[in-house]
Amino acid sequence: MDRAASSLHGLLASQRVAGNNTSKVVQIFRQVVEQVEVLHTSANLLHFDLKPRNILVLEDKSVVLCDLDASMQMGVERAADEKVCVCYVC
Repeated sequence: MDRAASSLHGLLASQRVAGNNTSKVVQIFRQVVEQVEVLHTSANLLHFDLKPRNILVLEDKSVVLCDLDASMQMGVERAADEKVCVCYVC
């Protein structure tokens, strides 16, 4: 796997991507949506903590979701104090 160049949060803070390069924003957003779809359809997981700090942008500009410790299986209830740690890369 390629090394992460930055989190989306770091990229937004350092490059002001949102206001300057709409094609880059659309490309990143499309990849995030595709990653979430894979989590839902292939892994049957809900992320529950999706935010810019948990979206890694790799050196090749591909996107990886991280910090899946709050995720849970779709359709499964869990106790309030139960944590699930899942490492998943699309």
